[in-house]
Amino acid sequence: ALDLSGTVEKPLDGFRVGLTGTDEMAARLRGVLEPLGARTWHVERALVEELPTQTGLEALFRDRRWLVFTSANGVRSFFRQADPASVRDCRFAVIGPATGEVLARAGLRADLCPGEYTSEALAAALAEAASPDEEIVLLRSAAASPVLPDRLRSAGLSVTDLPVYDMTDTAAPAGELTGLDYLTFSSAGGVDRFFRQYAAVPAGVKCVCIGPVTARALAKRTARPFLTAPDATVSGLVAAILGARNI
Repeated sequence: ALDLSGTVEKPLDGFRVGLTGTDEMAARLRGVLEPLGARTWHVERALVEELPTQTGLEALFRDRRWLVFTSANGVRSFFRQADPASVRDCRFAVIGPATGEVLARAGLRADLCPGEYTSEALAAALAEAASPDEEIVLLRSAAASPVLPDRLRSAGLSVTDLPVYDMTDTAAPAGELTGLDYLTFSSAGGVDRFFRQYAAVPAGVKCVCIGPVTARALAKRTARPFLTAPDATVSGLVAAILGARNI
């Protein structure tokens, strides 16, 4: 009989990777990891809950302002409430290119994106680009870190921090953690949700964080060593895993 099974060895053949975060983030990671041979499980699933703004949108955009998005979820949640045409006179800042791509789908171009995809780098870039008389409106998660608004205010800028969405937990069976080789975290909130759902990371599982903010959140939860992506992107997460395999 003919053996028609594949003979090409993939770099992550036989490795099991646990995914945390939203369905969208899990799908993006699967799209890169599984072609490399990895098997994936979505072990902590978060849902995006849109929040109605407590401020009239017309009042927010009466004058020229900076609108700042720190995630694709923020862009989508905001533009389900606001007409892109109503904010064309504003300037836009995004934390990274993935967020900028979602903004572009709304027909708007990011005026600012830092070279490093962190809140610290975004704050530094905004402090340099914005004038003191320009209002900066942060459109982000209700559970977002205070780092960005604190740094902007320290730079003498006027900031409105407007939550447009929140994240909620959904249950996943604890047995799905058994036998994992890697566990990915794509946000500090994902770290917190994981440890609310599970008592600990099982022995032998190597955690991988998308960036320094997520890494700091994980360091508060465990003393075990873990990996941090070289840049805060899906590709960076995968690169960290491949680097650990010396590939």
